[in-house]
Amino acid sequence: MVLSGPEQVEAYNAVAQAIRDGALVRAVTQACAACNRQAALWRHRNGYDEAHWFDVEALCGACRTRAHQRWYWMKGRVGPGEVFEWTPDVRPGEPEAKT
Repeated sequence: MVLSGPEQVEAYNAVAQAIRDGALVRAVTQACAACNRQAALWRHRNGYDEAHWFDVEALCGACRTRAHQRWYWMKGRVGPGEVFEWTPDVRPGEPEAKT
C-alpha cells in the first residue's frame, strides 16, 4: 500500500490502532461491501480528514482496485475503460523518472 500524504498515514494509523485496541475488527472477518466475497482491507470512503478516519468499508482487493480506478477516472487521469498502472517508483500524476 502506498500512502501518499500525511493525512493518509494518520487515517491508516488510526484504523490500525482501533484494530489493535479491539474497537474495530480486522477486514478479513467481513464480507466485501461491493461483491460479498471475503474482504481484504478497510477503505476510507469519504477521504482522510480526521472526521472521516473511521468512515471505512471492507473491500476485497479487486473491488478496491475498481474503486480507485473510478477515482482516477473522475480526476481525469485515465479515460473510461483504461487501466491506470504505475510502478512503485512512480506515484500517480508524477512523470516517470529517467534513468
